[in-house]
Amino acid sequence: MIVKSTDAVSRKKSAVTTISQLATPEWATFREYWQMVDDVVDGELAVKAKADKYIYRPMSKRGNTAEAWMSWEAYTSRGKLPKTAAENLEKMQGTICAKPPVFTLEGKASRLESFRERATPQGDGLDALFARVVENVLKYGRYCLLLEPDADGDLFHINEFRPEKLLRVVPVEEGGDSYAKVIYLDTSNIRFDYRRHKDVYCPQITILALDGNGFYYQAKFGTGEVPIAAYKNGSPVWENSRNYKATMDEVFAELERFDIDNPDPALVVYPTKFEQPVNRIPFTVVNPTSLNFMKFSPPPILDLCVQSLHVLNADCDHQQAVYLTTDPIPKFTGMDKRKTVPLSAERFLNLSGDANFEFVSAPTAGLQMQAENIAQMIEQGEKMGLNISGMDGAANTSGVALEILRNAQTAKLRIVNQTCAKAIEEQLRRAGSWLLGIDRDAANAIIKYTPSADIAKVKPTLTELAAFANIAEKFSVTRRELREWLEQNFDIEHKDWEELQAELDAEKELSEIGTGFDLPPVVTDDAGNADGGEEDKNAPQNKIGFTDGEEEADQ
Repeated sequence: MIVKSTDAVSRKKSAVTTISQLATPEWATFREYWQMVDDVVDGELAVKAKADKYIYRPMSKRGNTAEAWMSWEAYTSRGKLPKTAAENLEKMQGTICAKPPVFTLEGKASRLESFRERATPQGDGLDALFARVVENVLKYGRYCLLLEPDADGDLFHINEFRPEKLLRVVPVEEGGDSYAKVIYLDTSNIRFDYRRHKDVYCPQITILALDGNGFYYQAKFGTGEVPIAAYKNGSPVWENSRNYKATMDEVFAELERFDIDNPDPALVVYPTKFEQPVNRIPFTVVNPTSLNFMKFSPPPILDLCVQSLHVLNADCDHQQAVYLTTDPIPKFTGMDKRKTVPLSAERFLNLSGDANFEFVSAPTAGLQMQAENIAQMIEQGEKMGLNISGMDGAANTSGVALEILRNAQTAKLRIVNQTCAKAIEEQLRRAGSWLLGIDRDAANAIIKYTPSADIAKVKPTLTELAAFANIAEKFSVTRRELREWLEQNFDIEHKDWEELQAELDAEKELSEIGTGFDLPPVVTDDAGNADGGEEDKNAPQNKIGFTDGEEEADQ
């Protein structure tokens, strides 16, 4: 029986075997991070559906009584979760993907042109794939890509895997080069069985490995299925737990009998193209700063998500305090407690001589401090994210200074941009090497994927542009230099200077000839008043919109 890495010494037996037992020890920790980020980005309802996990339950609201449950429900419903995490994720992704990357396929690599429009099994092109890789790397700090040959045709597609699907990578060091020997993937899925009209869980482990001869193959373990009776808080409830355990035991029993270096030909598939196997696993792990498949990087927005949960917890306390202190309690003394007294501004209370009535309110000394603390935490959370909507004092800041400031703000995004582009470039180069039968150096020379370097670039203001134009002649700036500066600082299409000069000359010549719609020059007398000069009686007297006959009739 395969057991968890942390339990390998004691060989503890788990009551129910799970696929996560194949994962590295770090996987369990980071899986909690990934789940937290998912819940916070999904919003307040997703977080409150797991309230006991994310919100501290006060002692007064614990217990199994109906009163304790209702009090806890009211307490959690009042707090508000800020949307800072989701908004900053969209903002960061939009900043990176505002201008899509460019990739070039030269020479033989032109056979991969179809990747531009269809790079995934779902039909997404490279731009859509890049945007999704960026989103997931920003969200989880890890994303995975696997190059697969198409069943038909001579091309490939790129499969994507969420970070929790990658359980373990076994590396090999050879000649200073590190590559993967074995990769364990959780390819389990839940599908709907239309014959039984219910969801069915199909556990499966996929191995990507190199055999004893160094050739890449795939093997899948697990053909059983477990019906799901219902869902509770998003987790499946099995119809038969014994059936689940037996199915999982079967998966691991198959796995334990499998020989990585000498696999059974009946159990494996060697992905080939034109009968050409490959000696590397075409699998890429994308981290925010590298393609290191052994590295676990915290999600870039993790701290922002944690801060959002802090705000939610503080706001639950604050809103409860506001509710309790702003709703005064009526207090009666010297009256029959069985008597119901309606309280309204339109009613009079007739009290006996020894009776008394008053409203009692709790002190509100700490409310202002709570509110200030929450506002401070929200401000800190906003500073953790990307702020490209504006900056204090920007109106009097030069474009150069703003660009330096923005570059500092977006430094991490630039690294993510480069890394995600590098990951897709690696997949394209693997496809080129596999398809064309060329080595890695040759593929690197003809396949290049260049990300945009124009992230959050600050453009010169109109005032700066006018000032530059005014001093251009003074400092002997040529028209060509001015054009190059505009192309560099504005989104103006680059043109060859000789071609542009020819276009400018043609426009100038056309303006000198006229278009036939130009108005005649206005003739003025000595006093500067408009004068048409001596009228030529033989000249036609047409006016715009009239013929000679129409004009006379009008007169």
